[in-house]
Amino acid sequence: MQQIDKETIELQFKVLNLLNRDFQRADHVFCKIFLKNGNQDELQITQTKVSGISALCSWEMLFVPFTQLDFQFEVLQTLRVEIYERSAQNIDQLIAEVVTNVGQVISGIQFYQEIITSKKVGVLNIEHKLAIKENAQDEKQSNFMIWQGHNLLNTDFFGKSDPFLIFYKMKYEKWEKVLETYFIKDNLNPIWNVLEISDDMLYGENPQKQIKIECWDNSKTGKHNYIGEVITSQNEIENNRKEFILSNNGKTKGIGILKLARFARGRKSRFIDNLIGREKLNLIIGIDFTGSNGNPEQQQSLHYLNDQKLNQYQQTIKAFGDIVLCYTDENVEMFGFGGIPKGKDKAKFCFPLNDNEKHPLKNIKDVMQVYDNSIKQVKQSGPTYVSEILKHAKEQSKLIQKSKHYAIYQQYFILLIITDGIINDMAETRQLLLDCQQLPISIIFVGVGDEDFSEMKKIFQMPDVTRNDYRQIYQFESFKDYNDSVLLTQAVLQKIPEQYLQYKKINGRGPFNYFDN
Repeated sequence: MQQIDKETIELQFKVLNLLNRDFQRADHVFCKIFLKNGNQDELQITQTKVSGISALCSWEMLFVPFTQLDFQFEVLQTLRVEIYERSAQNIDQLIAEVVTNVGQVISGIQFYQEIITSKKVGVLNIEHKLAIKENAQDEKQSNFMIWQGHNLLNTDFFGKSDPFLIFYKMKYEKWEKVLETYFIKDNLNPIWNVLEISDDMLYGENPQKQIKIECWDNSKTGKHNYIGEVITSQNEIENNRKEFILSNNGKTKGIGILKLARFARGRKSRFIDNLIGREKLNLIIGIDFTGSNGNPEQQQSLHYLNDQKLNQYQQTIKAFGDIVLCYTDENVEMFGFGGIPKGKDKAKFCFPLNDNEKHPLKNIKDVMQVYDNSIKQVKQSGPTYVSEILKHAKEQSKLIQKSKHYAIYQQYFILLIITDGIINDMAETRQLLLDCQQLPISIIFVGVGDEDFSEMKKIFQMPDVTRNDYRQIYQFESFKDYNDSVLLTQAVLQKIPEQYLQYKKINGRGPFNYFDN
């Protein structure tokens, strides 16, 4: 399995306000810290030094190279902290245990736990601090640029040009494409959002290498119209050259000008930077209630509830929720489709399962309970229409994208749709997936049951040759291909960091302000 986002992190553990149980004894305390990655066995990763007790006990522990902790977004990384006291007789006794996970730590969610035993230990608080461990790869720089066009050539017979830019670098005496922007509709004086291009992508180790920037007019047919080009270099850009006259086959008059409105250099953006910057991931879950799932009162049903074993819907919900909910602000929405809600007389295709979509669910326990309750309240029907849930997610994402308030636009949606069969409104679904490509959302379809999903997989691998702002935001996986919800979740979530960073680059939003005010 390819690792998309893997960063070495350092953790600091502190135990505060741990009161001595017997001030007549010279007790000492220490911690053992354990890590469990997904389905792997739990391992002890470190142990603090033994310290004398006082009103404030504090250990500061940084991971050394041989005990590094690699952050993996797609894996539930459980941290367990055991706190011991060592008596004068050298006898160790466990006095407290705290369980959290790496996701909760780096998202900034405060974690604490009160411990009051029969011996009145008192209040135990555990704080976690994180620092990013830099390495050579992290030190590589990126170029952050805002480009704008001025009086660009209009190549449209009706309306105005829809301009976009393509950046090239010289490699082996040939131009190699490195980046293509989105197009801006009907605008001869466009301003593109901030672009991030790494040094490696743009010129390698030689900032004097030529760079070519082409300007094109987007066409729905895919046969775009050439406007003009400029040739420059990183050196010219860094030496404050701001205007570049476009040339079309040697002609410059009437072609237009490209202006570099803003330029800065900084560290390459990373997914973990945004999570530490308090970015929130909002989870929307869609559940299939069509009749093909089977009578939930019978064991063969995909919705059958068994106290001894979770069904495939429950396994998928829990595996995704355990990870994504680490980064939410208690913002989870859960909808059903293809079923008849309680009190209704016909099938609906985007109905809230908690009876009030204005009050999102708070945690995975609530989500699991709502699913269980809905099985007893929703009557199965059909057909399998998912476009209504996609429309809802699209509108929610649009609100985030349009907001200028930092606390609002620093959010991102993950839509998880679980279905047991072929989607019956595929044409509308395909269009909605395309419409969401520039929005802050990733869309995941999981197929459950024994259905042959080969056709579904082909549909979701559709190439898009008519739009140059293409961003892959959707994926489809079948539960039976993994037969393990944890492995399924890892395979799907490992693609989220790149999808997320693509959105940030397209829309010019990130955890840092690279430009001076």
